[in-house]
Amino acid sequence: MPVEVKDGIMLGVAVGTASALGLMNFRLDAKPTTAHLIIPGRCRFKCGYCTRAEDGAESELLSRIRWPYFEDEVVFRAISERRALFKRVCVQTVQRDDWIKQALRMIENLKSSHLPISLAARPIPAVLVGKLFAAGADRIGLPIDVANAGLYRKLRAGSFERDMGMIEEAARTFRGRISTHIIVGVGEREDELVDTMIRLHRSGVLIALFAFTPCPGTKMAASTPPDPSKYRRAQVAHYLIEHGMDVDFEFNSEGEIADFGHSRQELRRILGPSAFQTSGCPGCNRPFYNERPSGPFYNYPRPLTEGEFEDELRQMEKRGEA
Repeated sequence: MPVEVKDGIMLGVAVGTASALGLMNFRLDAKPTTAHLIIPGRCRFKCGYCTRAEDGAESELLSRIRWPYFEDEVVFRAISERRALFKRVCVQTVQRDDWIKQALRMIENLKSSHLPISLAARPIPAVLVGKLFAAGADRIGLPIDVANAGLYRKLRAGSFERDMGMIEEAARTFRGRISTHIIVGVGEREDELVDTMIRLHRSGVLIALFAFTPCPGTKMAASTPPDPSKYRRAQVAHYLIEHGMDVDFEFNSEGEIADFGHSRQELRRILGPSAFQTSGCPGCNRPFYNERPSGPFYNYPRPLTEGEFEDELRQMEKRGEA
């Protein structure tokens, strides 16, 4: 259970991180390689898939992960003492009115861990990104989340082009230090995913793929996660794009990727099992953020076996259920 305190500032800690830090006893099927923290509070935005949305139900969840609360000084001390367990620390922000102040405070307190610090926030102007870097952040994540402009307006209540523009501006200003998130399965087509990934990659943005996860209390609670075949094709496209391979995809009438421009044998040689592992910031495996430990996996938090790799290649070739 979370540490009970009468005073102090509370932080949300992903349950796997909390267990690794010794703050709670929780069985880990895969140990997190990044310590994940979240600034608590209710977001002022109303993203249709997010448990922290202004109009959502109160929840300790973000995606399918619980984030129990602990006193911040307890968390900072535990990370410093157990920093050898992690390759990175990641701070998820909630866009409340004082989020910049809280984010700067988090970075300042985490610097003593000597771990690279990632911080994720809704797309913001480059001048604010600069403040976060100046405070000591290693990478800033500016999630675009939705790869379709119409869906973006509906689900994010914002402008796709405006927010993409801010991500691109930050990437030009801070070369090699900007990340983004794309959620697969919120209603977009695969050709839209590809176009968005190519545009972001050409701007120098590192892309992390997530699978849509329906969560209680959100507007999309009754929606379904993406078919694994769609997610596998998105992962293969992502791998080819980020590794600078020839991108000559063909799409069918439904916008699905029908051909990657490489034979299956070529893809087996090019990809390797890492194509189906968690993508994003260096040193982040994000265990079970989108899936149960029993599977099926969207993002593997560990290297795949040869059999798993072959199974996922076959899964990728299925059609019509996305």
